[in-house]
Parts: sequence; C-alpha cells; structure tokens
Amino acid sequence: MQTPSATTLRTGIIAEPGAAHLPHYLESLAACAHLAPLAYADPTGSSLESAEATLTGVQLYESPGQMLREFRPQFVIVLLEAAHGAEWILAALRAGCDVLTEKHPVADVRDLEPLFDEAQTRGLRLMLALSSRANPAVCKAREVLAALGEVMSASVYVVADQTRLRNEEYRRSWRCDAQRAGGGILMAIGIHQIDLLLHLSGLAIREVTAICTNAGGEAVKIEDAAAVALKLSNGALATVHAGFYLDAAYQGGLKLWLTRGWLRLDPLASTITWQSHDDETAQNWRAEMTNVNQTRDFFQETIDAIRMDRSPLVNGQQGRQVLQTVFAAYESSATGRTVTLH
Repeated sequence: MQTPSATTLRTGIIAEPGAAHLPHYLESLAACAHLAPLAYADPTGSSLESAEATLTGVQLYESPGQMLREFRPQFVIVLLEAAHGAEWILAALRAGCDVLTEKHPVADVRDLEPLFDEAQTRGLRLMLALSSRANPAVCKAREVLAALGEVMSASVYVVADQTRLRNEEYRRSWRCDAQRAGGGILMAIGIHQIDLLLHLSGLAIREVTAICTNAGGEAVKIEDAAAVALKLSNGALATVHAGFYLDAAYQGGLKLWLTRGWLRLDPLASTITWQSHDDETAQNWRAEMTNVNQTRDFFQETIDAIRMDRSPLVNGQQGRQVLQTVFAAYESSATGRTVTLH
C-alpha cells in the first residue's frame, strides 16, 4: 500500500506491441495527472519509440526485471498478451507494487488464483482494466438503482463485428488462439458486461452454465459466440449473450428487473431508461459525453485511489470473481455441466 495523499505516483508500465488497446491506453495515461516519474519496459523493444513519443519524460527499459529493480515503481501497469501476463504480474507484486492489468491477465485458469492470493497476502491491489465502470451512464444507473429494490432477474448482451475474424493479420494474432488469449468473445468483450452486472446488482455469482461455440465458422481457435446462464447470490437468474456477428461497430445493453421497478442501460450510447412501480411513465437520461474519455477517467480514478489509499473502482475480489465467471463458463461449455463458484 502507498502513503496516503502522495502527491505523485511512481509508475512503471510493462507492455508489448501486440497488447490489446495499447496506443489508446498510452494516450489515456498521458492525459492523467499525478503519474510521475514514469518508466516503460517492453521485452521486445518494439514499442519503446512510440511510448517515448506519447509519454513525456518516460524512462525506457527493454527488460521489465531491470525496470522493477532499478526504477522501483510503486504502481505497475501490465499490458501484455494474456499468456505473458502472469510472470510479470507476479514479479511486480513481489516487488511490492500495486498492479493494474488488462482485463485478461492470464491465458490459463491455473495461473489466476496464485496472482490474487499473492496480492492479498502482501496487502497489495491487483486490479483489472474494466473501464466501463467509469462510464457516466453506469455511474448514474447506480444512483437510480438505489431506489428500485433488489434484483430479480437480468439480461445482458454485447455484439461486435465478425469482420475482424476474416482479417488474416488478426487471425494470426494471439487474440484468435484461446491457449494464448484465455478465450474469445466472452473473455475479450463479454467480460465487461458480466462486470457491469456484478457492479450494478451488488450481487455475487454462484452458478454458471454456458454454451460457447464458433457459430461463424471462421478459421480461429476461439469462440465467436457465447450464451451464459447465471444464478446470483440472492437466487435471481441472469443471462449473458456475446458474439461476433456484425459487419462493423458494437451493440450492447443490460436490463435489470427489480422488486420496485426496472432499468435498461446502453453503455455504448451512455443512456439509461428506468421506471419504478410508482412512476406512470419511464424516465430517460443521457450522459453529456463531450470531452469524456472513460479509459482516461478509469485510469485517473485508479491512480487517485492508490494515492489516497482508498478502494479502487475494481478491487481484487471483484476482478477475481469476473474472471472466475468467464473461466467457469468455458468449463461448463466443455463439460456440459453447471459450475458452482464459492
């Protein structure tokens, strides 16, 4: 843990050029306050030049281990191919650093628990980059839900473009190989919807039943479609549907039915609609998105949480559960059985 109210946060980034969203993440970090001094390590060396151009005053390393030893960061951001993540997440934790990692930090479920156990044992934060929690419409939905009672049922979905799976370069990347990525649409994109369900409901997931398949028939080693049924900790049922079906862009949403009303969220449009049992008509709300960058806002909130020694937007237990849920869905699909989470 860091000293409360530290003025700046000594930060190291461990990344490689193939990491998901790397240019966007670096641009968003460059816009954050209190992030200094800053070091960047790329074991391939290929992204050092672009990092230097984006991050003012950054110190560059080709060895993440050297960066951890010599620069001695307080906070480490890990942006790597999933199969490469566990080694350096563990090294950063053992160096006494709080860690923020991309949302699929491991490709093998067996690597998951040791990382969160290590963070818990050392009293450190291990956080996932689930930036949808910083969406203004999500923040507003949490306010509204406080008056709508307990969740009785929920349905969430996200649909992305299938055209990426026809791109030869993308098909050759680690994202299209479950052994390197951990999974496909559910791990890469559906994880955000599952996280929003947990975040907005305030509940835990107890049982997972899923079918994951390659519905589009493209030559990829991941699922492009997933249908998941969940039993929540209060006994409520929820469904999650994720797929690569579109020619471009995204569609997605979440609907909650509660004991005193209902709420529908479109995180892509940053809108919510809701109606309580006392309302004659539904109410609508749209976020003002001018100058809003939810990734930057998520990173800034994470930085400030560490500086001020407060709970981050996604704590270790929350990150652990959403990953456990995704891996449980894959297990359920492979075995044809319901998986129970404890």
